Amino acid sequence: MFFINSPTVQLAAFAANLRFDAIPGTVVRKTEYLLVDWLGSAVAGHGARAVESITRFAMAMGAQVGPSEVIVNRARTSPYLAAMANAAASNTSVRLEQRAGRFCRISGVEPKRVARSAC
Repeated sequence: MFFINSPTVQLAAFAANLRFDAIPGTVVRKTEYLLVDWLGSAVAGHGARAVESITRFAMAMGAQVGPSEVIVNRARTSPYLAAMANAAASNTSVRLEQRAGRFCRISGVEPKRVARSAC
């Protein structure tokens, strides 16, 4: 059954009608910061064995040409497979920080120096 006033429909309508100039500047700046932070995390995962394996798998399983980019090797593939490879790359750098015991990601955004046991 389809609910016209469901939260999903309301959110979709809000997003569809949203204009960039209606977004507060602080929200735009925070979004830019978070995007650059994520991109840095994805690039930091380059060369990690797990990332290389997942990227090779994604490229072998999908189209060799597509609309989406794999960050670590600039290859083009399907959105689904690029998302898999890019998620692996960005997640690996977080795990490496935690494994080293020197940094942890708090709320997935900013690295904070914490004790090894807190990771």
